Amino acid sequence: FALLAMALDPDVVRKHMPREFYSRFVEQGLRPDGRAVTAYRKLRVTRGVVNSALGSSACRLGKSYYIAGVRAVLQAPDPGAPSRGTITFDVNFSPFCSPAFRDHRSTSQTSSFVTSSLTAIFESPQVMDLTDLCVKPGELVWCLEVSVECVEYDGSGLDAVVLAVTTALEDVRLPSIHDPTANDNQGRSSATQLQLGVRPVAITLVKFDDNVWLVDPTESDQQVGSSLTVCFMGAERMFFCLGGMSGGLEGPGFQRMLQMASKLQVDVRKLAYG
Repeated sequence: FALLAMALDPDVVRKHMPREFYSRFVEQGLRPDGRAVTAYRKLRVTRGVVNSALGSSACRLGKSYYIAGVRAVLQAPDPGAPSRGTITFDVNFSPFCSPAFRDHRSTSQTSSFVTSSLTAIFESPQVMDLTDLCVKPGELVWCLEVSVECVEYDGSGLDAVVLAVTTALEDVRLPSIHDPTANDNQGRSSATQLQLGVRPVAITLVKFDDNVWLVDPTESDQQVGSSLTVCFMGAERMFFCLGGMSGGLEGPGFQRMLQMASKLQVDVRKLAYG
């Protein structure tokens, strides 16, 4: 295969033999675009980008670009959790952000994966205390509705989405609620900034082989191996994988990847939050 790859046109090899094409570069610690296998792309996070939202944020990671907006609605709490508010997610990948999403099955699968991952992360008590969304126990709580739009897609979906959602939530100021049964001083409070317990940071990697993991993969990188996202939430970690992970989550190579991801999330945290 190596000799055949050398004889063929590079574009043909990249399309039909992507692993063989990548191998030439990975052996030198690089990817075809010249970025090191351990390098993160340029990151920029901007708050307050949607005037009509209660809180909003945009995150650009390389060519990937996401916008997150939050609205809050009042509702009766679940009878089984009378002091607990709720948070829901709606994630949209349109064909305009990537040709990959012209296929309905791929779009639905990716959207469901990101939505369920966000739910698991932000419903974690490490990240959010949903009792902070209680207005009146047993009667009224806030429901936060988070909408995420992928404007441009080029891999590492969860990394940028988690940063966009986190900063959008921190941009939220819940409006004051008047209780007509209380006196004027007790019945009205000022707008309250939403507080997170910890700021989650997601790091996505592609397993090229047992010894090489591609950090912050592009859409092309994701075609040459299994993608795994590690989400760091203080002392807690969550793992997310769309599809199978060859070799499982074990072994020396996996432990080295965890150490690398752990160091990288510290740098990403500084870049995103200062």
